[in-house]
Amino acid sequence: MARITVRSTTDRSHPAATIGVVVAGLGLGLAVGFILGELAGPLAARTIRRRGNGAVPRPVVADLVRRAEDALALDPSLDALALDVVAVRSGGVELHGWVTDRPMRVQVLRRVAEAIHPAAVIDCLRVTGEDDEESLPVEYAAGPCIA
Repeated sequence: MARITVRSTTDRSHPAATIGVVVAGLGLGLAVGFILGELAGPLAARTIRRRGNGAVPRPVVADLVRRAEDALALDPSLDALALDVVAVRSGGVELHGWVTDRPMRVQVLRRVAEAIHPAAVIDCLRVTGEDDEESLPVEYAAGPCIA
């Protein structure tokens, strides 16, 4: 039977040479990356500007208030309620007023949330019989929102 012998042709006696090759490769890669970044950077910036940054622009608060009031006006079952839409921050509104019961509160909130984004609506509605000042402890008498 024939014997097969494998001999290594690398010289393992000089680890400094291996480290030098690795450092030279990293330096060359860094230099090439820097040069390509400088050459392609303006093109990439134009492409990003052209496509936009993907952020959805926030609507004007006055537009949110108008859309919320229009949504409330379209529902005839809410005509008897005195509801106020108050702009509180960029992109948000509060709903103030009294409703007759909890299902009515949900109906009002849904109407406004359909007209504007649900996260933009802050519920400050009070329910008659539940949120009356004499039925609440003193610390909750002001309600969830101070008007």
